[in-house]
Amino acid sequence: MLSAFTARPIVEFKQRDKSKIEALLTYGDRLLVGLHTGSLRIYRVNDPSHESAIADTDGNESADLPSQPAGARAADLLREEEKFSRRPVNQLAIIKEANILVSLSDAYVSIHDLQSYQLQEKLEKTRGATSFAVISNVVKDPGTGVPSLVSRLAVAVKRKIILWSWTDMELASETQEISLAATVKTLTWGT
Repeated sequence: MLSAFTARPIVEFKQRDKSKIEALLTYGDRLLVGLHTGSLRIYRVNDPSHESAIADTDGNESADLPSQPAGARAADLLREEEKFSRRPVNQLAIIKEANILVSLSDAYVSIHDLQSYQLQEKLEKTRGATSFAVISNVVKDPGTGVPSLVSRLAVAVKRKIILWSWTDMELASETQEISLAATVKTLTWGT
């Protein structure tokens, strides 16, 4: 059987650690884990040295776990932000071009610096938020034809969607709101 991925544990909490994972986000070799305590743990996922698939005598493929030197781990804890939020971290996303981390916690969407993980702004308009989605695209200006990078953050708040935009890393001063007939459970961008 052909398999595209080999599942293996990369982070295991110690038995005395009662933390529960609420949100996961990967970018590059980083794994960000939002916990029910409001903490954010940042891990570096180490590249497995040699993964090889070996065909067994029946002709089926089985993947060997990578051979790692003694003491090497699949992921290293780089840091933990214990005061990241007062409530569980429900959702995480990155707007890489603007160098920000977006989080949903305590029914608010907050913007954090991607390097220091410090809170930059709590978006007060998002009180009661249930979900959000981010996307970045290259858009040509219709008048000049010059391409620019546009990132958007859509937040579901009760029965409306609030939209923020960044153009070439500059936050637009205005937000757009779309009212709906029912509450929004999840959001995702379609390409």
